[in-house]
Amino acid sequence: QRESSETDVSRRDPLPLAPARTGPLLAGVALILYTGWFYRDLLFHQRVYVFRDTYTFLLAIDHVARALAVWNWPPLWSPFQILGKPFAADPLAAVYYPPNWFLRALPEPLGFNASLATHHVWGAAGAFLLLRRWRLSVLSAALGSLLFGFGGSLVSVDNMINGLQSAAWIPWTILAFELWQEGHGFAALAATGFTIGT
Repeated sequence: QRESSETDVSRRDPLPLAPARTGPLLAGVALILYTGWFYRDLLFHQRVYVFRDTYTFLLAIDHVARALAVWNWPPLWSPFQILGKPFAADPLAAVYYPPNWFLRALPEPLGFNASLATHHVWGAAGAFLLLRRWRLSVLSAALGSLLFGFGGSLVSVDNMINGLQSAAWIPWTILAFELWQEGHGFAALAATGFTIGT
């Protein structure tokens, strides 16, 4: 009986990994891989968008922000447009937007292109966590996050990067606000204020 019990133990299947942990991890990896494929031309071939305001306006502002930051930071004034104009006050320049401090350290045009890609990932990740909090399955939350992060609403504002940067924070703001409403204290309130302010 002892030998039979030992063989039974040795033949048992390994314990399955908890789906609550592996599901979100796999969804996150899949999201990053999908983003790399979706924006492969921008991230790996140094191409740029040429439609609407991106090529003629937004890339120029990004270049001016980099050039002025070499001289002084924050770049309050731009002498390059008309007879000079306030620069840091321009929402398209996004001088005080924290992710731009790191993305503009990357070479051109990779920094601008990476900003597009990372904000789609960020928005999709926030949507995934929010949908999981609303008790949706991992598969449903993953599909919903793809629809939010890479659907027409967000992709259509790639040519208005300040709109994309704002929209990507929407699910994070809702998530933080719900946590605060449920009594998670000052940290949730501070997160709500941070996401709104960002």
